Amino acid sequence: MWPSTFVSEATLASVIAELREALGERGRGPGLIRTVHGFGYACAVESPDAPPAEPAGTAVWVVFNGRELRLQEGEHLFGRSAGADVRLSSPSVSQRHAKVVIAGGTATLEDLDSKNGSFVRGRMVREPVRLEDGDLIRLGGFELVFRMVTGNGSTETLG
Repeated sequence: MWPSTFVSEATLASVIAELREALGERGRGPGLIRTVHGFGYACAVESPDAPPAEPAGTAVWVVFNGRELRLQEGEHLFGRSAGADVRLSSPSVSQRHAKVVIAGGTATLEDLDSKNGSFVRGRMVREPVRLEDGDLIRLGGFELVFRMVTGNGSTETLG
């Protein structure tokens, strides 16, 4: 945002607080500015070039290593390969480890014959498993939390 300019965390937090105050936001709940813990801040305004939104106001993402990665409708490859949609750099993760498919308000995870297996809710995935909000996913040495919420803030699985 400010090339070649050092901005301390305290200064950034202060500017965000001023922006939230000007926008009438409190920092909790939905708003234009959202805190992404361990990473920074995100703006909820979409670019005109942004891909289409999920159906029926559904938001889907995975959380790992303090990061949130948004997943759109379609297939998402998880693995060590440079071509993976969600890259997990570790020898415990296969090049093409697993895929998550989001379609029609539901999400499934399928293991792609990975060396160390994929686990959902502590159980090894042997066939595609339907994911639910809050599911713990383990791929090699990585633990990810699957999140899916509807436009009204509900965390129920759709479908």
